[in-house]
Amino acid sequence: MSEGRPPTAVVGWTAVALVLRLGLIGRGLPVLDRLFIPDDTWYTLSIARNLAAGLGPTADGLVLTSGFQPLLAWLQVPLFWCLPSPEAVVLATLVILSCADAAVAGLLGWLAAGAAGVRAGWAAAALWALSPFGVAHALGGLETSLALALSLALVLAWTGARSLRGWAGVGLLCGLCLLARIDTALLVGGLGLCALAQRRWAPLATAVAVALVVVAPWWGWCWAVLGSPVPESGPAVLAIVAGHRSEWLTTTTALAWATGNVVGAPSFDAVGLRGWLDLREGLAWVAAAGTGVALLGGGAWVARQAGQARVALLALTAHGAALFAFYGLHLQAVWFFRRYLAPTQVLATLVLAVAWARLGPGLAARAVLAVALTFGAMRIGLLAIVTPAGSFDAGHDGIKGYLGPAAQVWEALPGDAVVGGLQTGALSWTAPAGARVVNLDGVVDGASAQAFAEGSLARLARSRGVTHLADWTLNLEDIRDRWGEPLVLSSLEEVPLPGPLAPMPMRVVALPP
Repeated sequence: MSEGRPPTAVVGWTAVALVLRLGLIGRGLPVLDRLFIPDDTWYTLSIARNLAAGLGPTADGLVLTSGFQPLLAWLQVPLFWCLPSPEAVVLATLVILSCADAAVAGLLGWLAAGAAGVRAGWAAAALWALSPFGVAHALGGLETSLALALSLALVLAWTGARSLRGWAGVGLLCGLCLLARIDTALLVGGLGLCALAQRRWAPLATAVAVALVVVAPWWGWCWAVLGSPVPESGPAVLAIVAGHRSEWLTTTTALAWATGNVVGAPSFDAVGLRGWLDLREGLAWVAAAGTGVALLGGGAWVARQAGQARVALLALTAHGAALFAFYGLHLQAVWFFRRYLAPTQVLATLVLAVAWARLGPGLAARAVLAVALTFGAMRIGLLAIVTPAGSFDAGHDGIKGYLGPAAQVWEALPGDAVVGGLQTGALSWTAPAGARVVNLDGVVDGASAQAFAEGSLARLARSRGVTHLADWTLNLEDIRDRWGEPLVLSSLEEVPLPGPLAPMPMRVVALPP
């Protein structure tokens, strides 16, 4: 399979995927921001801008951080050198990610064709080409599509490696996967265990050596400067999750949202199912367990049919199922689940395409595929024409459209303000010269993460010279709870946020001198 070529139909659907995503980019940044781009995207862009300016990996130009996925930021650095404006850099990033997501459709189709023939191949490629999930990943501006494409390429390369040169390529892709998203370590480790079980000593040693060469500079810098190769955003997110557990976030909620983000993939976003399960604890656990078993069983069934790709597909299956369990039971940041669980959505797409192909050309099978493709096409068509007044998303998928409100916040502040907040990506990106932003939840600031966890944000804010707070209302309440001193949140300015959080505006608060 991996030594041949993908079927022509798979190549065609790959082209369709690319055209659709590039066509949506033509809608322009203001619309794309409100449709797709979360606040975290602006963190990575701010860090890449500072890297390009020679300031190192820092969101604010001062505090060094490992709280981002480095590969995408490194790809963005030369864009800042070559392109004429920050907006052009953002759009160029979306083009890169659109190419990566189109590659996901092609690679997924190639894998499915190897397992169950051309019918499965074109079905998998078509499902992802017309997937609202895939479009959202590509145009959200984060690393998701890049990590997915590299992961699928790794599975194909591992399957087709026949020489030490081929295994060196496997090692290169392992290293790039780890730099694209750290949780691909589950896939890389799974493939390594497979090689150990098969006693492929020389190939494994070659792949490990090359992978270490790729990741060692970054991991070494993180260890030497920040004390750990683990991205500091991980512990910070865990602290945020722990805070929300005392308010509204439960394991039932996390399992309900994990289930809803997978069972409809790649065509249906089961928002209603998530809310329904969240109110029914027993059913949420049963549904999550059933989803996990279905992923493992379906992936194993596909792998059995895949010939020489069997072992690699088993590792891909274990990777998807492990992520489902890890995020559902441990790192329960439900507002990130759509992209955190993207590998599981890809696995579900693969299983569905192979199952459809094995069902044969019956009317029922054709109807199911036609409904899924039609729904996906209609959703993408809606994205092509709607001009939202606010965020197109809802609920805990993460509000979009921070760029406009962030610019309005700066209009309400003096030019030399030092602004603190929990969600500060867009504020950092839009900060005027002379102003500075202090991230208080610690995702890109290790000292802030510690202060947030200890409830001593007031001391940290004074040490950083914070003059104002700017965030939406719920986040300001979280800041007050962890301030460590009495804090009066009297707003100087209120800036409406788009979408479902519009009644809870972004507020600007002056701190006492």
